[in-house]
Amino acid sequence: MNHLRYLLTCPVCKKPLKEQPQSFVCKGCTLAYPFVDGVAVMLPEKAKGRNRTASRELDEPKFKQEYAYTRVAEQLERTVQQYGHAEAFCYLNYGYAVCDNKRHSPVTLPANILNRHSIQLTLEVVGDVDIKGADVLEVGSGRGGNLLTMRQYLEPNTLVGMDLCEASVRFCCNTHQYDNMDFCVGDAERLPIATNSVDVVFNLESSHAYPKLNLFWHEVGRVLKPGGYFLYSDILPVEHLHFGLEYLMEIGFAVLRNQDITTNVLQACDEIADGRRAAFGSIAENSEIDFLDFLLATPGTGQYDDMATGAKKYQILTLQKSV
Repeated sequence: MNHLRYLLTCPVCKKPLKEQPQSFVCKGCTLAYPFVDGVAVMLPEKAKGRNRTASRELDEPKFKQEYAYTRVAEQLERTVQQYGHAEAFCYLNYGYAVCDNKRHSPVTLPANILNRHSIQLTLEVVGDVDIKGADVLEVGSGRGGNLLTMRQYLEPNTLVGMDLCEASVRFCCNTHQYDNMDFCVGDAERLPIATNSVDVVFNLESSHAYPKLNLFWHEVGRVLKPGGYFLYSDILPVEHLHFGLEYLMEIGFAVLRNQDITTNVLQACDEIADGRRAAFGSIAENSEIDFLDFLLATPGTGQYDDMATGAKKYQILTLQKSV
């Protein structure tokens, strides 16, 4: 938590925090955000000193989102721990296959590298933006694979991962122990990060689950330094894309890249479908949640079919905050 403590701020009032033995305490509203097994839990609804009834009424959509998402993440964590090799399950995005679509990443990966498609997607979302020496925040960091990729290939200065699920963050804190990498629990729509404090915000395959995307986009603009980059990619309904671009420009972002990579993602899903069914098929069969659809978009699932029919597009956006 070396550099994380200098970035964190109260997600409610945005005032600085004072570090105590068991929590971060806001110097403004006095809410206390607990450490749980060494993990900073920066969620207002988990803070001490808040009216719980009022909190729940205010944050009902967030409670529903947290419940749905954490069920998936916690069940995945239990399963991979049961089967062993939990540290190998860090890369869960849909993947990117090289085809006729223009590539922007200058990094060429070996053909036989493990998790090649998922690593390639991370690199392609960064694209040709130089993040060497940058302070990077990933919102929706999951099991840490994207930050591992950046650390290995792109030489950023510091890396902070933030996720809604305590189980995922705890896994990352226990597994990815590097001097320049930290993780915390937080809410994408109320980032516990200081204003104008990071060079890059990275968000991949996560925002489609946020109840209020406009709040997330505003928060990204707040925490980025002037001239900072928002590296953003997700699968979204076609009718949402135009509105989203207009809104992002209205709040001060310049669009440097707007690329449809649906073809690349579908090809990747085809190429790695057998491996993913072998790895996760038994989980899906014995689970109330379909991992193959929810997380991996294997052929024949709803997410895959939505991309194949054109109902949804997988888009990469490179955006820059105005100076």
